[in-house]
Amino acid sequence: PALGVGGVCLALGLALGLGVTAALNSPTPPGAAPTPLASAPAPPEAETLLTRALSLARAKDPAALDAYRAAAKAGSLAALEWLAERAPQGERGAWRLRAAEAGSGPAACSLGTSFLDTDPSSARSWLRRAARTGHTRAMVLLSRSLRDSRGGPADVKLAEEWFERALAAEEPLALLERGELEFASGRLQVGAELVRRAADARLGAACLRYGRWLARGWPNK
Repeated sequence: PALGVGGVCLALGLALGLGVTAALNSPTPPGAAPTPLASAPAPPEAETLLTRALSLARAKDPAALDAYRAAAKAGSLAALEWLAERAPQGERGAWRLRAAEAGSGPAACSLGTSFLDTDPSSARSWLRRAARTGHTRAMVLLSRSLRDSRGGPADVKLAEEWFERALAAEEPLALLERGELEFASGRLQVGAELVRRAADARLGAACLRYGRWLARGWPNK
């Protein structure tokens, strides 16, 4: 039978993950803003090598991996980011570190996320670097670190500033968090609208929450 809107959203939520934590473990989480190049432009040699790597990748040529390695070693941030996510598993950590050090927001956010439970201080440091590149998910995670005294002293004012920047950029994780707060405060329609926007951005936890509401006939009653 055909799924209603609520069923579709609920199914999407299940497919994307049952919680925010699952979404955070993605190497390229939804809602991540494009990374402004924090480093100097790559030298012409690196751009030439990257163009070759892209061409080989489109042709599904196995030589693409070595071409990306060469481009990364020549100074291509785009190649470093590609390798951080698509190199053989045993190499990814080293490429992710190099990409983060070169100014990659997604790589720095991924490193910060990986340290959240084991090394909160390092997590905060990497998340700060990622947030400064414009990575909106890192802004939310840094806000939590600052708010909850994880990895360093609390700074509620700075935490709120980072969170508001992420919210203004329509970061799905920020929309969900603020939506749940509004809902808990009794502002049901405001909260539901924020969660809906997070679900529209395909955040798994938001899809699941909003899908359950729709399946029960709310907030469209």
